Amino acid sequence: MDKELFDKQKQQKMREFFLRELKDIGVIKYYEKNNLITSPTSDYIAVVVDGKIKQTLISAKGISKSLYILQPGEIIGELDYFGGGDIHGSSIAMTNTCISVINKQNLEKALKNNPDIYRYLLYSSSRKFRIVMLQMESMAFNDSLGALAKQILRLSSQEGVKRDKDEIIDMPLTHQELAELMGCSRVTVTRGINTFKNKGIIDIENKMIVIKDKDRLVDYVLG
Repeated sequence: MDKELFDKQKQQKMREFFLRELKDIGVIKYYEKNNLITSPTSDYIAVVVDGKIKQTLISAKGISKSLYILQPGEIIGELDYFGGGDIHGSSIAMTNTCISVINKQNLEKALKNNPDIYRYLLYSSSRKFRIVMLQMESMAFNDSLGALAKQILRLSSQEGVKRDKDEIIDMPLTHQELAELMGCSRVTVTRGINTFKNKGIIDIENKMIVIKDKDRLVDYVLG
């Protein structure tokens, strides 16, 4: 359903571009799984070199809402860099992770020498906006099963890989991580996953969702 909003070839081209053009002008830093990733100020951006990072909002009561998951070649901090200020989000390593942190001086020099960087940073920002917008749409207009179906379809449009008659989402996720993306409880996700599995709509392999019947997921979204 969201396939037209997330061009997989364009996403991959963006990731390859950032790794090629920006990785080597930054300072490499390593983080272990579950560690908080910090940046000194909004005068820096970072490129994910290896691993997986979730960008999250955390309430005063400690409730987490994940905004999006970043993979190698994706950017941390471009919204703060160009917009100014700090949205007070948290970047957390979901696996052992390596990033390249780029300061303002090096980034501005790179932007001057290669204006195509602006185009890809704009694409990165608009892609994140679309992800958050679609999450809000699901939270506002779908019941729990419909919201889960839409989240699975969204992940499929971003990271889905065809396999015979099925499609596998090439991103291992726990029920808790799915719940944080959806803004609901882990119990709600577990119940929904089991419902879809029992109906033969999806399966789970090594924490990756395998879509067996995409049309029935769409039916849940449409209500």
